[in-house]
Amino acid sequence: LAEIAKKSNKPCILVINKIDTIKNEKLTYQFYELGIKEQISLSAQSGRQVGLLLDKIESILPKESGVKLYKNLVNLSIVGMPNVGKSSLMNCLLKEEKAIVTDIAGTTRDSIDSYIKYFKKDIRIIDTAGLRKKSKIDDSIEFYSNVRTYRVIDDCDIALVLIDANKGFDTQDKNIIRYVIDKGKG
Repeated sequence: LAEIAKKSNKPCILVINKIDTIKNEKLTYQFYELGIKEQISLSAQSGRQVGLLLDKIESILPKESGVKLYKNLVNLSIVGMPNVGKSSLMNCLLKEEKAIVTDIAGTTRDSIDSYIKYFKKDIRIIDTAGLRKKSKIDDSIEFYSNVRTYRVIDDCDIALVLIDANKGFDTQDKNIIRYVIDKGKG
């Protein structure tokens, strides 16, 4: 893998994980034999030196991106409970299989942005993680997925609330709609 990275002539950084303490830094010397000049040792779990990695990545990125800048975007977020078809709807609107669709609730963990042009208007479609009742949230990943989804609602222009017709209108659906209305979203 190191040989392939070096032959690509692209900037690369060797990231050595699970270096939880300064004492463990001596374990990193063996990786110099791979011949990759830029190395960062870190602990992904505790966050040790992750900021340093981000700084290094930022320093090697091109200053001007080739990303198309959209003007006068309409930000449309697709929100709802888990497994109501948010990702399926986004795939249908995009006419491509961008988001993973399964019967397993909680497949989408973070928001996914996509862009379409509709009647000469640029629209940013944001597929979000499903919103569960606070009492049903089991782990920190799900907690932060909820936080990010609420942040997307805060920042969007229009929130499309999707409801599963087979399950019917639920109290959680009502809570999501109430939040969208309280935030003044279309």
